[in-house]
Amino acid sequence: MVESRKSGPGSKVRSGCITCKARRVKCDETKPSCLRCQTLRLECGGYARKQKPTPSSHRLLPLVPKIQSVSKTAVPLAPTPSHELFANDQEFNYFKVYAGTTAPQLGEYFDTPIWSTIVLQASEQEYFIKHAIIALGALNQSHDVTTSIQGVSGRVLRSSSPHYQVAFHHYGSSIQGIRKACEEQRKSRRTILIACLLAVCFEYYHGNIDLATAHVKNGIKLIDEWFLSMKHLVSVIGQQFLQGIIEDELISIFTRLERDIYIWHEVYLVEMHPELQKNAARIILAIPARGFADLHMARRFFDIMLSQVDRFVYNIEEMLWDYSRPTSRSRRALQLDSSTGAIVLSKQQRQRFDFLKDGLASWRKAFQPALAQSLKVTGRDLLVAKTLALNFLCSAIALRCCLGPELTYDAEISDFQAALSMAGTLFDMVASKKGHTFIVTSIIIKSLFFIASKCRDKSIRTKARDYLQAMSRQEGIWDSTAISAMTNVVMKLEETGESGLIPEHKRLRAIRTSFDLYTRQGTLRFLTIPMKTEAIEVVARCMEFRW
Repeated sequence: MVESRKSGPGSKVRSGCITCKARRVKCDETKPSCLRCQTLRLECGGYARKQKPTPSSHRLLPLVPKIQSVSKTAVPLAPTPSHELFANDQEFNYFKVYAGTTAPQLGEYFDTPIWSTIVLQASEQEYFIKHAIIALGALNQSHDVTTSIQGVSGRVLRSSSPHYQVAFHHYGSSIQGIRKACEEQRKSRRTILIACLLAVCFEYYHGNIDLATAHVKNGIKLIDEWFLSMKHLVSVIGQQFLQGIIEDELISIFTRLERDIYIWHEVYLVEMHPELQKNAARIILAIPARGFADLHMARRFFDIMLSQVDRFVYNIEEMLWDYSRPTSRSRRALQLDSSTGAIVLSKQQRQRFDFLKDGLASWRKAFQPALAQSLKVTGRDLLVAKTLALNFLCSAIALRCCLGPELTYDAEISDFQAALSMAGTLFDMVASKKGHTFIVTSIIIKSLFFIASKCRDKSIRTKARDYLQAMSRQEGIWDSTAISAMTNVVMKLEETGESGLIPEHKRLRAIRTSFDLYTRQGTLRFLTIPMKTEAIEVVARCMEFRW
């Protein structure tokens, strides 16, 4: 028999189980184990007559909880929450869809702890996070119904579906709750950041990319504000604080979400604060010379490292876009080589460029032990290692060649071939499976587009394009169907009329895009440097595409 005891109206519960007290949530006091712990499959710590508050209860809390390695005695989260936590059967069932189906799909093999642990635990404390989870579960059901009935890819969701209507009802409730919490400043940044992540997920899943990118920028802004408010911790406890940043799962995924949106037209990212850049530099300098102990450690440094590298490349491309505008100030600030059109960096920019190149070399060297170990096994570790290596190679090539001219990429054929081989492994193991797949951050599509658009070796770029066309997959902003259509446009523009080496003036630079997953049409924007005239010019062009 389980025994339940409820406290009277207005009374404060001081006799809850030890686990709920530690988590700072209200306990339902069911014995021998409370329902709240059973719901999340947490080990209920039982009940004590007296529980003295510990000094640690008043210390500064981190933005998000660290995900520790799971011990042998840890109990996994339950895919089926307690029915009593929901207003009706419908909410309960959609929540179960998220916990049992949506969360594992969103994490695939790369981000499982966030969707299956952090988000579910946060829903226990905040109603607007629970509403967002229910919305995602309903949207998942709408996707399944649309796919099975209409025979479409799943990107075009029919508003007539009852699941679809429920999804938007709960999503609206979640957004209202988030706004109210922000206005009243009564919730932690951690809570708002989790809700922001769920909003990003919903909008990408729904196909509203502009709103999704807006939520990504809000999340990054929230993290940046938190870092700046904690400047004193960097100086007081230094590396310990920075290590906490590296280990933070939510910060990690938002750095990748930000990197994913650099290709979006007029995303207008705010320049990174100098203090934040200094913190990132400290982390890069802390890459262990002896090598990473495991993939987890390699990945944490990887996310910080590539966030800086990709931001540098993005800024260089934005300078070129500004230069293409006749009235832009960048025409005075940016210097181009008169014979090649390559960017000539200032002394400060060159120092930054060299620092990032050295950082990439340090990470690559430190990654070798973990990579070698991972290649000996199969399953998740192999997939993660291949994903890190693929994304690293593409970012390293981009940094080396970002100053131009585009002909510089022709010297990177061996690395392009290596990247394509890794992408092929991931395609065979994950992306080629039947059925449409949705995850929130890029794993393979972004890299395949980079290979196809920047490697002018016909066989390599064609194979990369073929991989894109053969998959039914959306990785946040990177939708395989839209991107493969855009890749065809890039290849056609560059290759038409050319039988051998593609000349510099035909090559596309600083590619940006925008597209609509409902109308299945988009715009490709790019820069070119025309054949040599009296002065180097950078010309902006655009091309519509459909699929």
